[in-house]
Amino acid sequence: MTTTTPTTTQAPLVPNSLISTKGASGTSSTTSSTNGLSSTMAQFLKILTTELQNQDPTQPMDPAAFVGQLATLNEVQATVQSNQLLTAIEAQIQASSGASLTNYIGDQITAQSNAISLASSGSSVTFGYTEPSNIKSGTIVIKDSSGNQVFSAVANPASGNQTYTWNGKNVAGTALPAGNYTVTVNTIDNTGKAGTAQTYTAATVQSVDSSGSTPKLVLSTGSEIPVSGIMNNSGKVSNSTTSTN
Repeated sequence: MTTTTPTTTQAPLVPNSLISTKGASGTSSTTSSTNGLSSTMAQFLKILTTELQNQDPTQPMDPAAFVGQLATLNEVQATVQSNQLLTAIEAQIQASSGASLTNYIGDQITAQSNAISLASSGSSVTFGYTEPSNIKSGTIVIKDSSGNQVFSAVANPASGNQTYTWNGKNVAGTALPAGNYTVTVNTIDNTGKAGTAQTYTAATVQSVDSSGSTPKLVLSTGSEIPVSGIMNNSGKVSNSTTSTN
């Protein structure tokens, strides 16, 4: 009698879902991609080791398949190392940018911002704004930190850079508390088109926020701006008017 040995088909060492390197080219950050690839590589090694320990000695794995799996493992490992290097470089760049911005701490700057602050109740604050060349009229609107309008006035209907000194009082003439406020200058040009003037304020740089991808300067007005928001030539401010309410 003839005995036939059953033929078995050996499954791939590692499922394709584990050896995929999709995480390296997705839209997630470099750090999360690296973590995902590191986890994939650990699973890859675990499954490969288990497969080698439990393979049928009479039917060892195909050498070509084994080499192919090892090649894939090397690719994943190389990607992990590349991502780790990129993460380190990115951290160094951010640290360097933040360190250079610390030179601004304590400086009085003029910045493109709509944030203003009252140092104390009854104090005043000066801000600037730039109106279009074909300006017809403008309105200054000031709101508190809750978004409530506390003051409004007619803006100087002249093109170019203007300044306005707010005496820190509401429309009824009551002194408002110290704190942060925002200012908006709404404009209408000669064609009737509505717009918003660029505002800028004087403030002191208090610290540097490096938590985001782009380090920012933290101002005494409570706002944060990139270094590009600094107006280098504050001498452009002119034509000052003062509220009298």
